[in-house]
Amino acid sequence: MKLFLLLALLPFLAHAQEEEMSDTDEDREEADVVDDWWWNDQESIPDYFDNSNRGLVSSAIYQGATCGSCGQVSGTQALEARIALVSENWVPYSIQNFMNCDGRVCIGTQPYRMAALVRNSNWIVPRDELPYTKNACRAWGEGKSGCDCGHKMGNKYSNVLDDQFVFIGPTVPAHTEKELKHALQTGPAVTTYTRSGAKKLGAKCKNGGSHANSIIGYNKDSFIIQESYGKGWGNFKNGTWETEADDICGKAILSKAYFTVIFYDYDRANAYYSEVDVEESGLLYLVYASLSFTEKDLSNIGLAKNRCAFMGEHCKGVYKATDGEIKLVSSVSKKEKKYRLRLCVDTTA
Repeated sequence: MKLFLLLALLPFLAHAQEEEMSDTDEDREEADVVDDWWWNDQESIPDYFDNSNRGLVSSAIYQGATCGSCGQVSGTQALEARIALVSENWVPYSIQNFMNCDGRVCIGTQPYRMAALVRNSNWIVPRDELPYTKNACRAWGEGKSGCDCGHKMGNKYSNVLDDQFVFIGPTVPAHTEKELKHALQTGPAVTTYTRSGAKKLGAKCKNGGSHANSIIGYNKDSFIIQESYGKGWGNFKNGTWETEADDICGKAILSKAYFTVIFYDYDRANAYYSEVDVEESGLLYLVYASLSFTEKDLSNIGLAKNRCAFMGEHCKGVYKATDGEIKLVSSVSKKEKKYRLRLCVDTTA
């Protein structure tokens, strides 16, 4: 079985109506610069890949017949999946909060705008606290016409980033088939285009910015696109459609394809981990109930790592047991300690 071993602590740290979408330099200020390390760091990619199989992509939602929110829908769902992969902690985000805070309720915007909003506010509201309401927004206090915006409301709404230790990096282009397939290994990308009105499948869209979607995967010849018309929409009855990379529609999608780079914040997490093999019989677990933990605090590996790191020497690692329960490890047998100590030295050499 696998144990995430705590290697070192760092000191002192803890559709819809379509609207033409706005585009500002701030939204992708670094979008035209792709560092060589990003592409060179990628290993050979598989012939087929679908991010929805990772369990980190929200199902397609219906944006509403009179709500031009395709940019917010696609941008939010792509960003939450990319952050979840890095933080190992998936939390669905509030699309409504992004619209409210940006002052563009049901008014289109570029999908990578969501990343810019998070960089500016350092706040993301979970979906269950501020659900998507299409045209309507929750009142900002009785008798007022504004909409609730999480980071302006004091402690009324939670901030998901309190438990997702990440940096929001640059939003960069993926304008070739190779670049986009590389980018999709680390989560969905976003794109915009304009519908052409053509009846031929591969010619139904053209270069433009009146509609936005998230790109969630690909197969040998096509890209897999997630729409915002509901989870039962489309030929596949799951809210997605496909287009070949070299047809008119595929080329239009590639020309506006972008993704946001997410970095793990090791300083804030206060810990480094290494995944090693262990036997369950050699582990002793912390009784987290006596430490004021709840099952929710250890509901996924990312949350468990956060809790473990800030317990210092009392927690040696995070372990997912054979029964599926995630546990904090207090100690291991002498044999296992020697084995893991040697691995730790090798890993950090």
